[in-house]
Amino acid sequence: MKKGRFFSFLTISYLIIFFSYIGFSEGKYILPSQFKKNINDSASQSLTQLKKMSEGLSFIAEEAKKGVVYIYVTKSIKNQYQGVDPFEFFFGRKNPNFEEPNEEFKQEGLGSGFIVDLKQGYILTNNHVVDGADEINLKLSNGETYDAKIVGTDADTEIAVLQISDKNFNRDGLKHLVLSNSEKVKVGEFVVALGAPFRLEASVTLGVVSATGRGPLSITKYGNFIQTDAAINPGNSGGPLLDLDGNVVAINTAIASRSGGYNGIGFAIPSNLVREVSQRLINDGSIERGYIGVGFVPFQKEWGESVEFPKGLTGVVVTQIKEDGPADKAGIKKGDVIVAVSEKKLQTSNDLVSIVGLMKPGTKTNITIYRSGKKKELSILISNWPDSESIKKQNTKEEKQELQKVDNKFGLLVKHISKSKDLVEEFGIKGKNGLVVTFVEEDSVAFYAGLRRGDFIILLDWDNKGLDNSINFYNYIKEKEKVVVGIERQGEDNLKIISLKKLKEKSTNK
Repeated sequence: MKKGRFFSFLTISYLIIFFSYIGFSEGKYILPSQFKKNINDSASQSLTQLKKMSEGLSFIAEEAKKGVVYIYVTKSIKNQYQGVDPFEFFFGRKNPNFEEPNEEFKQEGLGSGFIVDLKQGYILTNNHVVDGADEINLKLSNGETYDAKIVGTDADTEIAVLQISDKNFNRDGLKHLVLSNSEKVKVGEFVVALGAPFRLEASVTLGVVSATGRGPLSITKYGNFIQTDAAINPGNSGGPLLDLDGNVVAINTAIASRSGGYNGIGFAIPSNLVREVSQRLINDGSIERGYIGVGFVPFQKEWGESVEFPKGLTGVVVTQIKEDGPADKAGIKKGDVIVAVSEKKLQTSNDLVSIVGLMKPGTKTNITIYRSGKKKELSILISNWPDSESIKKQNTKEEKQELQKVDNKFGLLVKHISKSKDLVEEFGIKGKNGLVVTFVEEDSVAFYAGLRRGDFIILLDWDNKGLDNSINFYNYIKEKEKVVVGIERQGEDNLKIISLKKLKEKSTNK
């Protein structure tokens, strides 16, 4: 009997322990609060390191978010009617009362950016984020919203600088992000991308630097890219790519994807290029391209077999020289192999375009060539690209007086093509009916919208009315708050659409 009682006591004890273990308390189930650790010292140290890394990444993201800006833009799009007059379709002649619907609608977009100067309110982003925008609205990390104005844009490098319109904007909780030295970035380094993919603000993704020095990839004309596998999606454009010091190594710009979404290959503009271009945009409002006046082809290894060239030589072979151009004056000849400019070696033919194009006109530098197998150093003065020079030809008293005379608030002058033979020859204009832009005032609506001297206007608000002479053009736009023009540039066949909108704050700033 005592033995039976003893076993009953054990049974009850085991049941109490069992129910306590699985978490029942007063008839309610409670999940276990802690699992027993069963790892060795080595694994424990590894986990500690991972936790520290996680904490570090979290700190970087939280701090950097204070400088990230979400950019909301609206653009006016003309919805041109593509249908057929049903009266004409059935009866073979037009209905005199039929009007083709040609409505305008607003297109909204979202991108990212980041503050680089909190005091001045300067923000960096991609050119395509704000290109053609009628309105630009900013949402800061402290929740405040403001309008923005464009300080300058450069489509050739995909860089744009904005400024918060309100000088007394609320700076509480904000910080500026610092541009690092992208030359020190190495493949394999961890990077953090911030932005608003698919309108999901304050999103953070982690990846590595997959490659550096990627060519323009048909995204830009100048510069190269840092490739990363950090997730970049629509809405990330213009946001920062950070190193583990929390500094900006690049601006997220594009992805390689067939679906339009993240596919493990993203491209970002290196911070050194961003710094150079943005400072020039802030100081000058636009970018003038460097020019040396040569045509060239990539140097092929087999071409140097008859002459002793250094092993592994890379560069370009000069095939054309512009008479009286910078290269001609420097003594460069056809057949010369250019291997370096300003001590920067040419690894690809695109390097020459980027290095020279990004240099400020008026800069005197060295160019390294091989002629008949012998190395030579020449001094060369970088000049303006011809179209850049055309912008500077305009600022005369007569043209500014004429601008005031015609009461043109958009800041441009035009002439009918029949009266612009000199510009037709200079810019290779192919059209026969339209207006040629003869002058664009600096710091004007037309200037910041991207119109330039020599542009050929063939559409005005999606029609060709008002293009028969300059007077009709001025009268048409005089009372308009905004107009859309279609242009052809430098003989190109493709049509470029530019939206001009009067800035309401323009009159109060002056």
